[in-house]
Amino acid sequence: MKVSIITPVYNAEKYIDNSIESVLNQTYQDFELIIVNDGSTDNSAQNIKKYLFDSRIKYYLQENKGESAARNKGIEEAQGEFIAFLDADDLYQPTKIEEQINYFNQYKDIDVVYTDVQIIDEKGRNQGVLKSEEIISTQDNFLANMLYRQLIPGPAAIMLRRKCIESGIRYPENYSNAEDYLFTIQLSQHFNFGYLPKKLYSYRRHDSNLTNNHSKQLESECEIIQSLGVHKIISIVKSTSYNSEEQNLLLAKIFLKINELQKALEFLDNNSENWEYFFVKGIIFYKLNRFTDAKAAFELGRIKKENAEILNNLGCTYCQLGNWKEAVFLFKKAINIRENYSDPLINLASAKTRKSPKITEKKLRVQLTNYNK
Repeated sequence: MKVSIITPVYNAEKYIDNSIESVLNQTYQDFELIIVNDGSTDNSAQNIKKYLFDSRIKYYLQENKGESAARNKGIEEAQGEFIAFLDADDLYQPTKIEEQINYFNQYKDIDVVYTDVQIIDEKGRNQGVLKSEEIISTQDNFLANMLYRQLIPGPAAIMLRRKCIESGIRYPENYSNAEDYLFTIQLSQHFNFGYLPKKLYSYRRHDSNLTNNHSKQLESECEIIQSLGVHKIISIVKSTSYNSEEQNLLLAKIFLKINELQKALEFLDNNSENWEYFFVKGIIFYKLNRFTDAKAAFELGRIKKENAEILNNLGCTYCQLGNWKEAVFLFKKAINIRENYSDPLINLASAKTRKSPKITEKKLRVQLTNYNK
């Protein structure tokens, strides 16, 4: 069963050799590596051509159209029964292809397999691991949660059956941010995802790819969700197997994400034993400048569960209400619970000059990601 691996390249002379060699060193050797040079102006082409003696490596040069266009070119040329991706500065672990193929063979109903991701630096040193925080078994539930948050640790690490691309799904070429997010949402609307909890893909963080603007990524994600429309969003969530309270909380979180605040509040009109219910409600009130209501909501959430994000946000409301002493106490308490949690660290510094604090808008991941490293 042949696997088509698609690698878009733009000015990757520093890393492309290691990337190619990580494919050549796979324990599973029935593959084709499709390299699409997206108009590189450095020595990427010369480096790639050293490997063209291997007939499994296919090389295409196009004018600079962007990463999505390069991936789509690779998809059009792919001949394999399975499709995988590898960015030009990243690496496969030696058993990556073999283990994903084995997963497909074991679970015939799965169409897309994703894995954990090892983060490495410029020199290949391990910097941490990205894991999936929720294992969601049904397509409807997976799609609904994807509207709120990307569930896949590293979208480039996915492998998919050929029928997924035969359905016409492609990377969006009109987005320069969040193109992976839209691609995976499109897939999750039609296909079943499976999670292989192993570090099989190494994502390299370096100066060039850290220029990506996280706020622009979030803006693009919001545009993608907004484009579905209110009725479609509600329909997707109501199709899940969750109970009514769980559906309403998820809807509130999705509408909060896209800044439909009044709509979000409509789904939080009852009491709950879930701390996150009050956490989300407090955020909505905060963004509506209803700080007294926000404080009350966060206090109720704190009674249910005193965690770092509740304490940080409660501290933010105290700032807005003029009680900076209590705010500083709460920020410090949040840091004691999650020492690498950046928002209260920022807020402690801001409190010295009475700058507006930074509220946390989502429940913290088990492993925090610092987008500024």
